[in-house]
Amino acid sequence: MTTRSKTAPAKPLTPERHIKALQVQVREANETAQRFEAIIAVLKDVPAYAS
Repeated sequence: MTTRSKTAPAKPLTPERHIKALQVQVREANETAQRFEAIIAVLKDVPAYAS
């Protein structure tokens, strides 16, 4: 069974489709960054336990 990589399409993308794909990647990266920032914010609010 052969699988195709998302980064290596079967045929070259048109400039418009390439831009759209890059926009999707940027949106996904921003969403991931926002999730990490939210996690960090929560962790900063958690009191440290004394040893």
